[in-house]
Amino acid sequence: MKPILYTDGSALEVVGINFYAGEVSSVSVRNEDGKFVTYDDTENGSYTSNPLKTNLKEALVFPEIQETIEKKFDDLIAHLDQMYASENDDLVGIAIDAMEDREQVPFAELSLLEQQKKYKLAQQRVFGILDTIEEVKAHHEGFYNKKEEN
Repeated sequence: MKPILYTDGSALEVVGINFYAGEVSSVSVRNEDGKFVTYDDTENGSYTSNPLKTNLKEALVFPEIQETIEKKFDDLIAHLDQMYASENDDLVGIAIDAMEDREQVPFAELSLLEQQKKYKLAQQRVFGILDTIEEVKAHHEGFYNKKEEN
């Protein structure tokens, strides 16, 4: 599927994209009448006198790329959720082992201190995974884009 330009309440199929200094400066589309027209970007196309101008950063959409990005985000979130469940199970296992071993091991206090260090490291890892999940979800939901607009 080709890129689409949303402007003036309609979706137009893009037939050409022009760049200037690494930025999209204009796009050529076929309008409702079947004619080819060019829309210049309001920011990067200011050097032309074309009356058809629009903000191409907002109006130009690449559906296939967006679908791929959405799928990658969903896959990443699912992987992180699985990782969190696994690491959390390991954390519970460390706590149970520490309590069960306490009466069976000589110098139980030393063993308990060792288990406590191991538990704290695993706990930090679980907290880190939780923070990562929150950040990925916030980015996926557009939280940082909304923040930049304000």
